Amino acid sequence: TLRLRSRFASLENKLISYGSCQFPTLGFVVDQYLRTERFVAEGFWYLYLEHKKDDGRAVFSWKRGKLFDQEACFVLYAKCMCTPVVARVTLVRSRPKEKWRPLPLTTVDLQKCCSRYLRLAPDQIMSIAEGLYQQGFISYPRTETDQFDTNMDLKGIVTKLVQYQPFSDYANSLVSGEGFKWPRKGSNNDKAHPPIHPVAPANNLSGNPQRVYEFVTRRFLACCSDNAKGQATEVEVEITDEQFSASGLMILKRNYLDIYPFDRWSESTVPVYQQGDSFEPTIFEMRTGTTTAPKLLTDFDLIDIMDKNGIGTDATHATHIKTIIDREYIFRSPDKFLIPSTLGIGLIEGYDAMGLELSLSKPHLRCEMERELKRICDGVKTKDAVVQDSVNLYKAVYTKSVEEVAKLEDSLSRSLQQTPASGTAIWTPSAGNGAGGGEVCKCSSCSDGSLTLRSKASGGWMIGCNLYPQCKHAIWIPDIVASIAVSAETCPSCQSNSRGPAKMVDVRFRPGSAPPGIAIPYKACIRGCDEFANEMLEIRPPANSSEQLPRQPRRQQQQQQPYQQQQSYQQQQQPSYPPASIMTPANGES
Repeated sequence: TLRLRSRFASLENKLISYGSCQFPTLGFVVDQYLRTERFVAEGFWYLYLEHKKDDGRAVFSWKRGKLFDQEACFVLYAKCMCTPVVARVTLVRSRPKEKWRPLPLTTVDLQKCCSRYLRLAPDQIMSIAEGLYQQGFISYPRTETDQFDTNMDLKGIVTKLVQYQPFSDYANSLVSGEGFKWPRKGSNNDKAHPPIHPVAPANNLSGNPQRVYEFVTRRFLACCSDNAKGQATEVEVEITDEQFSASGLMILKRNYLDIYPFDRWSESTVPVYQQGDSFEPTIFEMRTGTTTAPKLLTDFDLIDIMDKNGIGTDATHATHIKTIIDREYIFRSPDKFLIPSTLGIGLIEGYDAMGLELSLSKPHLRCEMERELKRICDGVKTKDAVVQDSVNLYKAVYTKSVEEVAKLEDSLSRSLQQTPASGTAIWTPSAGNGAGGGEVCKCSSCSDGSLTLRSKASGGWMIGCNLYPQCKHAIWIPDIVASIAVSAETCPSCQSNSRGPAKMVDVRFRPGSAPPGIAIPYKACIRGCDEFANEMLEIRPPANSSEQLPRQPRRQQQQQQPYQQQQSYQQQQQPSYPPASIMTPANGES
């Protein structure tokens, strides 16, 4: 932060911050923006079939959808046109259909729905909801639970809502007859708070508080109503070997749709057909179209992506979005789309250019921490071990970021169209600071030096003597290692060594580089007593070393499951799979 402020005049008075949830949130916005900006429209072709009868009109969809090869589409069209064009009805199916009522309301859904339907910002939504809670109109608005406890008197709450004038008639229809239905049961229960619901009628509200209260009430009444019911009709026809289909819907009972207009279920009709009928199409032609760019993210989309990728919680999503807006990393357009600023784009592209194993702009670093926290809950790891591993992991990422800081400055220079100020010294973190320090053990090649973990200018790591160039003993860490850090633990096999104990190093191998079952991180001794580490890290004792070290087999206690290995570990490397892609809404075609 301080470096960038001193290097770029436009950032001198700005707060440039990093957060393990804040930055992936910015990354989602930038990724979608760049995907939209770099989109290139592509032409496609398809067959269009329409038929008009006395009792209506049907537009049939081609089962192939669309083709991106004009000649291939034309060949299929010409094949259909070789004989008199007659469509034969191959299937007519009519069946009951229901549109399910919504699940009980969680905090995430409250933010998503109110941002989409009421056009309010997530932090504004939460502020209003907390005010309604404090006034006694709704339940506690921060919850992940989407199922009501069977002991709750929900029908009694609906009875109270008869006194709420806007929905009095609908609430009365639920409690006076057989309209009341127990809400659907979702899959989440935080065991702390029920789903968000009204607890008292609020007839004197106005403005946005009234709109939010009405949404919460509509959602609750919809949950306590029956599903919408209809009758769906599907018709399939065939021309030569090409298949087409059309569908229609007749709504029989609207039920919850009467109180919850945010769900759409539109009627559409098709003429009456009988299986085996034939008809001559009113229109049958080959048409063309072009793909459309994906849309920019809205608050609804961003909260959905954050929730699916484990970034933030139901209580903090709005805060993270507000933070990156306050930092001027992104802004909202008049039509409520989220657009990154030049600063936001420069930061994300700069950190991506560093080639970090766990990118700061992607959710994987935060997800790794969440997985470690779950291991504490499951009793697999201790709190101290997780803290140490997390410190080591973030320290490795920080060290790499410092080494590659020039790439961040280059990206910001292009994005901000400014030249970095000269004369600012490049800082480096002290290797001796932090848990475990940078020293691993005494050097076995010389008499006075110590082996310390260092990062290479070209990327990666090495463990070398601190008396270089007098002593040139070094261990070059191979590329199969994603990160490595000095642990606070010492090797139990080296306790009696004449040159003192050796600290363990926490090694994280790249995916597919280590045998299955190896603990993450693997605690290794680089002094030569760990045969597994010797082979994987290519450790060879110095030629002038006179130390006689105990040889021990690979630590079975570090394995999560038994594993028998007959060949060289590195010969059995498996393919490296990329991290899971970020989930984004399918707003456009490509």
